[in-house]
Amino acid sequence: MPRSRRRGYGPYEPLGEGPGRRRPWLRTAQLNVRGWSALIGLCALAGLAGTLLARAIDVPAWAGSPLALLPLGAVILVDRRRWAAMETSYGWGGSVADVSRMVEELRAYGVAAAVRPDPRYEQPWWDRIDSPADPEPTASLVYANRDEAAVRTVLRGHGVDLPDLP
Repeated sequence: MPRSRRRGYGPYEPLGEGPGRRRPWLRTAQLNVRGWSALIGLCALAGLAGTLLARAIDVPAWAGSPLALLPLGAVILVDRRRWAAMETSYGWGGSVADVSRMVEELRAYGVAAAVRPDPRYEQPWWDRIDSPADPEPTASLVYANRDEAAVRTVLRGHGVDLPDLP
């Protein structure tokens, strides 16, 4: 006998890689109806141009149809380049000195990394939410997405595990 629930929510699923969760194929671009229409139209025009070109050079017409994927490939290429240039930061509770050491090590690998101190500690102690007896201020590591492999290697060498990026 099937069961149903009138109210309530189903169980939460973890936000991680799994059978039901895949990375989006466009990481930075979010196309609306106009964007999808334009992309599909460009693909159709490129396919038509490829078919006409194939007929003009005396080969079977279907041989020019893969040209329809050219606009799609261009959109994916531009999107991935844009994503690779975006900065991301990761904080694990390390002190400013620890993160600075890792930044110097990453710079030796040719990675443009920086230290971003926790903004809570940039205020005078009397304006802070926490008490002045708090431990040493923490910082985050800032790097470009394209350098994730080098950052992961350096962090693992120091015993810090970098989570997977979406």
